[in-house]
Amino acid sequence: MVEALTAALLATLQNSEATPDELADAGAKFFQDASGMTLDEANQALAILGEHLDLEDDYRAAYLAVICGALVEQGCDAEEIVEPLLDRITLLLKAAASINQACFERMPELDERNAGEEEEEDEDDGDHDEESGEELDDDDAVAQFEAIRSEIAATMPDENDAWEALKQGWYAAIAVLSVSPRARELAQDLAPLAEEISQYHEGGHWIRLILTVLDQEPIIVIEPESGRGIVGCISGVVDNFQLNVLIMDAFPNSGKPRIAQQVADCAKGRGEQEIDGAVTGAWNLYSWKALQGTGKLPSSDELDSTHWIWNEGCPADIPAWDGHRVVLLGPINYERVWEASRMFDRLKAKLAVEKYLSPSECEELIREFTES
Repeated sequence: MVEALTAALLATLQNSEATPDELADAGAKFFQDASGMTLDEANQALAILGEHLDLEDDYRAAYLAVICGALVEQGCDAEEIVEPLLDRITLLLKAAASINQACFERMPELDERNAGEEEEEDEDDGDHDEESGEELDDDDAVAQFEAIRSEIAATMPDENDAWEALKQGWYAAIAVLSVSPRARELAQDLAPLAEEISQYHEGGHWIRLILTVLDQEPIIVIEPESGRGIVGCISGVVDNFQLNVLIMDAFPNSGKPRIAQQVADCAKGRGEQEIDGAVTGAWNLYSWKALQGTGKLPSSDELDSTHWIWNEGCPADIPAWDGHRVVLLGPINYERVWEASRMFDRLKAKLAVEKYLSPSECEELIREFTES
């Protein structure tokens, strides 16, 4: 059964005269006929299909990748296709980065903007009229980029095909990277390529984002005011909104729970990706550098954000100390409220507590942070 189903699908994919509609029909028929397969049979099918992700045609390879990604989302073992999928995504990203660079060479004003080299605006002296059109908004920038890419496509057809194929292929990449820490580790070299194209390619944006995720990353969390703290590790956390929720769930508390169980479950990758309700932050988050020199965190009425850990950032941005990401919990400056959701549906996240710190251990660490 497995061999017959995969052979029929591959025959259409390998037929150079098959139209996109025929490919879509073959994919739909595969899933319809495969609905009765056991998980072992589905994993066998995935392994067979993964061997053909090196198809010469980028579009067909990307379409096959999407089918493989869908099987992973249905519960198949992503490890069956980690290497061949990443090999294909690598080729697509490299080619996409080439045409991206070629477009940027025709768009020097955007190249400067992306590199953060914009000059500050001249101070308005009351006599200066700003000329319209000097600065592109995001929609104009995208339109200009796409117009230039359309022109360049004639001289870079393979690279342009890869750019288009990646519009499909990135879904499969996210499916596999979400469930396989090994895939995320192997894919780290792809992060610069994904970042390079991320402004104008959606797939580059999402691949770059998931590759910032840390796994088994040591973390220390201390609340100086209470003398409580934990040592542990985090995995699968995409942004500091999510980290904040996991800390509120795991950190010692003498009163009622800080968040509802369903909010914690959502952050951990259980249940729905987004649930009704909002999260209200319990603390202001600081890096360990906030203690340098004084040994004290700012009071709640001080709005010095120099060493804040922003919710919009990611754990990889948090300064490390002695191999640990350090989060200090201080009094809130103002109420922070955000939606209860997670970025990637199938990416599991956790904050595993390995040790609860005593007040004296917290005090000693605070002293070391202060003197560092």
